[in-house]
Amino acid sequence: TLAGFYSQVLLGSPLKRRSARQSRPPLALLESRCPRLQAEVAPLVKKYEALNVEASKSPGLFDKMGSALGGVKTILGGLGLAFGAFQIANWIRDGVQAGLEFEKSWSKINVILRDTPKDVIDSLKQEILGLPPALGSARDLTNALYQAISSGVSEPRQALELVRNSAIAAAGGFTAVETALKTGAAVMNAYGISAQESRKIFDVMAKTVDLGVISFEELSSSIGQVIPIAAANKVSFEEVSAAVAALTLNGVSASESVTGIRSVMNSLIDPSKEAEQAAQRLGIQWSANALQGMGFAGVLEQLAGNSKVTTRDIAELTGRVEATSAVMALTSEQGAKVLKTSI
Repeated sequence: TLAGFYSQVLLGSPLKRRSARQSRPPLALLESRCPRLQAEVAPLVKKYEALNVEASKSPGLFDKMGSALGGVKTILGGLGLAFGAFQIANWIRDGVQAGLEFEKSWSKINVILRDTPKDVIDSLKQEILGLPPALGSARDLTNALYQAISSGVSEPRQALELVRNSAIAAAGGFTAVETALKTGAAVMNAYGISAQESRKIFDVMAKTVDLGVISFEELSSSIGQVIPIAAANKVSFEEVSAAVAALTLNGVSASESVTGIRSVMNSLIDPSKEAEQAAQRLGIQWSANALQGMGFAGVLEQLAGNSKVTTRDIAELTGRVEATSAVMALTSEQGAKVLKTSI
């Protein structure tokens, strides 16, 4: 679940350490863990940033910069941390660069929310900066916020909530925040889910990763291909995800699983004459009405364990190789069990 991902990211697991190292410089990590260091170093960092700008104009200012670095070194030494001034300078320089990149990304937010009151935008900015470092850099989270708003989540607070949940899911699933957010936004828009409920989307995806043989990255990158047709025919996101888990557990790749599921749905929405004849012969329903009324799993349940159903029957029902393979896998003993218990 997303809660599980959150605890992994933030509560000291190896996952947290990996994400934190990738997303934030060492000084930022120290600041986040030590209030005293944050309080005492912050003024010196600001002094360094100002001097850093002037240094290129006046070489003599490097002496003053050295004094600022010495102050940082003294504080760190008092905390039992020994670092060279050169390393400290590198950390601060990285921090300054990260700040410039963040401000550049935030300028896009100012443009897209130009009709939003300034105090709302300022509050939003502070909340982005206040998100845990393990969830990603401020720049990446800002880019994700821009993507959320561009995807139709125009209310700033809802967009922020989607970013927060996407970032937790991305950190837990070792994927980019924007990749997770793109999937979350697609599901939200297709099924009419609010940003406050977006956590449920990522819970379903986390369960799919746990049960199937698929990574979060693979799931995020492929499942969007089937979401529009599934939502339009009242097939729940839970059913689609359960089918993906069942297929990948049967050795089918993520992309082939999604292609197969979409092909099966297409065969139900627009059945051929052979499919209609096969359905009548088998005494089952195979149509768009059946899909919308019984659900994806319900339609397939008609075939699971039916001794009268042959491979040829399934081929006539589906009409395409990828759909036939998907139905056979999903109606096998193991596939049917996973599909039923995963929803």
